Amino acid sequence: MGSNSVSTSRDPLAYRPEIDGLRAIAVLAVVAFHVSPRILPGGFIGVDVFFVISGYLITRMIAVATDAGNFSFAEFYFRRVRRLLPSLLTVLFTVWLWGLVDFVGSDFAALGKEMATSAAFAANFQYAAHHGYFEAAAEAKPFLHLWSLGVEEQFYLFWPVVLVALRSSRGRRRSIVYLGLISFTAGLFGSWVFPNATFYLPFGRLWEFMFGAAIGIGRPRESRAADFLAVAGTVLIVAGFFLINSSQVYPGFRASIPTLGTALILLSTKESAIARGLSFPPLRFVGRVSYPFYLWHWPIFVIATNFLGRPAPVSVRLIGAFVAFGLSVLTYRGIELPLRSGRSLPAVERKRTFALLVLLVAAGLVGLATDLTDGFPSRIQGVPSAFEEGNSQQSTLVDAACPIPEAVGGAILWCRGASGGPANRVLIGDSHAQSLYPTLARLSGPEERWLVLAGPGCSPFPDEMNPGAPSACAAFLSKGIRAVSETPEVEWVLFAFHARHASESGVTERALRTLREIRRHGKRLAILIDNPIPSVLPERCGKITPLQRLAPRLNTNCSITREEHEKNSAALRALAARAMREFPGLVVIDPTDRLCDAERCPVVLDGRSLYSYSHHLSDFGASRFVPELLRRLR
Repeated sequence: MGSNSVSTSRDPLAYRPEIDGLRAIAVLAVVAFHVSPRILPGGFIGVDVFFVISGYLITRMIAVATDAGNFSFAEFYFRRVRRLLPSLLTVLFTVWLWGLVDFVGSDFAALGKEMATSAAFAANFQYAAHHGYFEAAAEAKPFLHLWSLGVEEQFYLFWPVVLVALRSSRGRRRSIVYLGLISFTAGLFGSWVFPNATFYLPFGRLWEFMFGAAIGIGRPRESRAADFLAVAGTVLIVAGFFLINSSQVYPGFRASIPTLGTALILLSTKESAIARGLSFPPLRFVGRVSYPFYLWHWPIFVIATNFLGRPAPVSVRLIGAFVAFGLSVLTYRGIELPLRSGRSLPAVERKRTFALLVLLVAAGLVGLATDLTDGFPSRIQGVPSAFEEGNSQQSTLVDAACPIPEAVGGAILWCRGASGGPANRVLIGDSHAQSLYPTLARLSGPEERWLVLAGPGCSPFPDEMNPGAPSACAAFLSKGIRAVSETPEVEWVLFAFHARHASESGVTERALRTLREIRRHGKRLAILIDNPIPSVLPERCGKITPLQRLAPRLNTNCSITREEHEKNSAALRALAARAMREFPGLVVIDPTDRLCDAERCPVVLDGRSLYSYSHHLSDFGASRFVPELLRRLR
């Protein structure tokens, strides 16, 4: 749709400039949230606004064409290709080229996998299976935001068929109501039971499109009541920006706030006060470039984080947002408009459409090849890759024959015992415990048989969970801790976890309650002080990417000061000291002297990495203190 479209109340497909303004509000909200959630805690609901707009526009366009007897599936999908692919392909290939010269192997392989699923418009299925949208790990995924594009394309695949099959207005209204109610109900329950799947997949989002579709088969209201509804819709959307946040269950019922708000605005006409405000020319311009702006902004933030080797600060993200906007204008005017709006002969248009589809397949194949080759590791020079060894060992050190108490069978992740017999040592914690386990199992003696009770992001204390942790944390940890406490063969219980858990509100009392319960059953207790947390991605240290060879730069952040580490772990040290006073004989193991010198804590030592990935120790790093740990637990 162009801004010069004729607008009359009798034209059902007349250009509505306020919709471009609404798009601008939506994309600016999403970008503001990604710059910093403190700016706009609920900015991510801008995606819901887009879903409602899409449901409205697509439904109205297809319904009008079908009623006139001139709807063509081929023409519809050709238009979708010309509308979506030019900007998408530009971003996919540009980000891939940057990754080729600046991402290390594992990161580049992950980028390739994301690129392949994004080219197939199935990125939402990949993320639903592995990554929560608000998890810290998600910030390393340059195509994370394309989950919403996948949802839209999946909607475009089936909805035209439904509308064409149901030519009567009554049938269409019924289908909208039934599908909307089913999806809304699934979203309500799924947000609690299957939060990732409900967030990313169409079944939990379809009802938002149906709100727009319901408006699309009707007519805008020209009464004062409709103007009032538009004001109410605006209030709902703005309230959602500030009252909704990432720690809440979403989409669930809360998604009805931006969804209903957008629908109410779409009910009004261009003469309403809200519509006139949304038709403000600068807003309309941002709305026209909202699609490439959305595509560009998140990869730029991820690239900045990767380049810096640490989370990009707000100031850098703000600059990145302006860069993304500039690129979106160039993409829109230089690539999208010429390919979408060019007045070529039909044969030329068909060739362009076919070429875009070929490039889309090529993007998928390039991404797949990048993933299957582990990111073309020959690009990288420097320290041999110790950064993946911790992960690879976890699968090889699982002893399937290790006896596991029946009561904890569903909670135990790993078990190993060289001499057989029930486990007599238990490791409890989060992903730091998981990364420690391979070394612990490898260096243990024949009479030391370990069970691991841990989950990524899980606090080791059942009542305490990281907000981004899986919802099952508390359940399986409570069950597991209770069971190992009651298992007579268990002698030692070792806690190992990220130091941030010790800073959470009320954690000391919860920890002491857990320790009392375990000690009451005669178990011996130990706490491991957390390892230093690098200020950069360890994968950047000691490795030379093609970009670094072209423009060498020092990895000045490849260590932190010992003072900084001790400050970061102060709350955990205080918790351990309190526990030692209450539980005589409790052992505290502090690996600081083995991982740091007098002043600094490095990432790479003697040409080898102390870390496997992120802030998790490698086998080499853990081996520096695990022998002492095992000695103190004998």
